[in-house]
Amino acid sequence: MVYSPSTNSLWKARRGAGAFLNNQPLKCNDPVALNRALVGSGFAYDLEKRKTQASFIEKLLPEIRDLRRLGACAVDICHVASGSLDAYFEAGVNEWDYAAAGLIATEAGARLTIKSGIWNGEKHMVIVAGPTLHDALLAKIEANWIEAN
Repeated sequence: MVYSPSTNSLWKARRGAGAFLNNQPLKCNDPVALNRALVGSGFAYDLEKRKTQASFIEKLLPEIRDLRRLGACAVDICHVASGSLDAYFEAGVNEWDYAAAGLIATEAGARLTIKSGIWNGEKHMVIVAGPTLHDALLAKIEANWIEAN
């Protein structure tokens, strides 16, 4: 379960039983092409890490519809599950930031990839999107983010 008190939104899922927002079933957006994707992300507090992120965003922005920063990894992932975002990625997150939301998203049909050790073995990168978009976004991240580090 993930709860957003500011929007009174309760996302929940159980493996094999689907995902729900306020008891309504969820399905992520799919198919979505990269150039039509509304993508969410988060950014590091550390200035040097933000420079790396900015370099990647500069390459990604011309290839997507738009970018959003909502503020909480778990809630952002749930927005992918509910279809208000097409994809979400963030580096520097902990397991507790994405564990519950990751199950909600996968039960809503999204794919979830976790990359470990993005910054010298520190924390994780999470990538979540519908199956079609997931592969395209993951390829962009692997080609550009990893190279920037």
